[in-house]
Amino acid sequence: MKRPVVTITDFCLNHAGYFDWLVTGLGLLEQKGELDLRFRLSAAKTALRHRYFRWGAKALAPAWVAKVNGPMWWLQGEIDFGGTVKRFVFDVTDHGYSYAEHLLDDCDLYFKCQLPDSFPDSLKLCRQIERPMPEAAVRNASKIRRAMLGRPLSRSLDFKRNLELLRAWERHAETPRAKRVLAYFGGDSDAEANDRLKDKQGLYQHPNVKRGRIVRHLRAMNRPDVDARLLNSSDPALIGPALRDDDDYAATVASSAWNINVSGLSLSIPFRLIDSFMVGTAVATDSLSIHWYQPFDETELIELGTMGYELDGEVDWPAIEQRLAGLLEISASEDAARRAHVLDRYRRFWSPEALAGHVIGEARRLA
Repeated sequence: MKRPVVTITDFCLNHAGYFDWLVTGLGLLEQKGELDLRFRLSAAKTALRHRYFRWGAKALAPAWVAKVNGPMWWLQGEIDFGGTVKRFVFDVTDHGYSYAEHLLDDCDLYFKCQLPDSFPDSLKLCRQIERPMPEAAVRNASKIRRAMLGRPLSRSLDFKRNLELLRAWERHAETPRAKRVLAYFGGDSDAEANDRLKDKQGLYQHPNVKRGRIVRHLRAMNRPDVDARLLNSSDPALIGPALRDDDDYAATVASSAWNINVSGLSLSIPFRLIDSFMVGTAVATDSLSIHWYQPFDETELIELGTMGYELDGEVDWPAIEQRLAGLLEISASEDAARRAHVLDRYRRFWSPEALAGHVIGEARRLA
């Protein structure tokens, strides 16, 4: 059988990091002889892919660069199976109810990194707020597939550099454990401008509020094997130092048995999940409204309870705090077995190669 040819036809360079995972996976499959990877971009975008040209253009003609890139949160491509061509879109926007509607009718497959479990029904942000799916997404529901959110690497789709950075991250899986639990969040402010909820004041509380409460609870344990900190807070007692860079961050995540997560913007899954899995760290999260293309198992991820945008009084904090305490009871031997399992799941399901294989496999079923 002739190997497929994957051609990337368009993407926004400003958001290239969001596509690094997929394109790196395609490059790895090309190295194995399983496909051919090509780019067919406009002349302007081809030029902007070169780092020094991009830097100069941004300095001298920022308006032109912005016009060339456009407000795109998706990548477009084609997969040619020996004459049968399937067009696909890879959508990375955080909002599970936002789609590139103008592309849905014309593509064969639409991969959504943040696809709600409720799709095609409305996404329920909390008990009192729902976001409906656009008519174009409902009409084309049969084309829409789950994907996943991979970690940005070089942020330029530079395969060689991406691979270097990927392997550097993965090597942190050998970092010795020093902590049982890590909770590392940006802040606890309830005021976020990008959630499109300005007309819903009083009906919800931002996930940041829950992050702050978790950090406060964990810090009150006063345990040396718990690392809980916020980077910004009105309460100085909750603030801890920022990690220096990606290398420091990866090592810190890898040194903990568990990484705490609270769903992000519009209940999206943040980078925190893949950052954890690729170094063998399990995740304890609020109840997810979005999942990836394979189910998570309870060894790599457990759900603590509903938090998200719920009002504080509607969150079962005693149950959540009890589950948090249970994370501290894991033995060293149990943690070693869990770490090996998380890494195995990462290699089989969540690595760049696995994501690329998923995209190719879904397209092949239509060919």
